Amino acid sequence: MLWIGKHLWPDALSLLGLAVLSLAIGWGINTRRADPLPFSYCTSEQRLEAVLQQLGANVSAAADGRISEIGLDELQSTFKQGRVQFVDARPSLFYEHGHLPGAIPLSRADFAQDYAAFRRSRTPSLGSEMLLVVYCSGEDCHDSEFVAAALVKLGYPKVHLYRGGYANWTQHSLPVEKKP
Repeated sequence: MLWIGKHLWPDALSLLGLAVLSLAIGWGINTRRADPLPFSYCTSEQRLEAVLQQLGANVSAAADGRISEIGLDELQSTFKQGRVQFVDARPSLFYEHGHLPGAIPLSRADFAQDYAAFRRSRTPSLGSEMLLVVYCSGEDCHDSEFVAAALVKLGYPKVHLYRGGYANWTQHSLPVEKKP
């Protein structure tokens, strides 16, 4: 046992009591939250899988083979025909500063909240001929891959990945919208 002088014992016990009280209050507040913080670390992929389970998605389904990539030329053609619904997988701050025309925000970080709005929006029904095209900032951003896989697991059959993303779209001086 560590040596603590007789005059320091009351201070040490008070400090220990304060630490236990703080831990108890923090635990109590956390258990009453609608979305409690986990006591162990979870990766962003694990958090997204947990959200998908809560939404009733088939999380065991592999989405990789069912997501096709779409290039800029094909995307422009499909966009001109009005058969595309863009899905912006970037965080909301980026979406507000500019997004592809008619894009609906569905970020990986706020997936549960954004998905509720996504379902209420003008998204195509599961059997629709409309293509859901998920994009992110650019080729180095992988959020679009996670969101596209999540949409497939939620039952959307026509999900495409635009790997060039916002950077490639704006590089070609194509139209963008900003949140009012």
